[in-house]
Amino acid sequence: MKPVKIYVLQDITQDDFRHIIGVAESNEIALAIISEYYGDYELIMHRDIKDSGVEWYRTIKALSDQDETVISCQSFTLNEI
Repeated sequence: MKPVKIYVLQDITQDDFRHIIGVAESNEIALAIISEYYGDYELIMHRDIKDSGVEWYRTIKALSDQDETVISCQSFTLNEI
């Protein structure tokens, strides 16, 4: 059976509180979920990590809001230790 990888998107607050905003089967779908969740936004920073399951961090500013938001994307392989 081929391993299945999922991507979990989390919004990270300034107090380091995290809440999940979506789960995707690919990085492309993860980016689409961000657009659907926040609407139009400006990308402030993108940092590739690709270590310990963390794929990347993005700092964005939704055009409907003045605050910047940090989003993390973590990958997990299902049914694997």
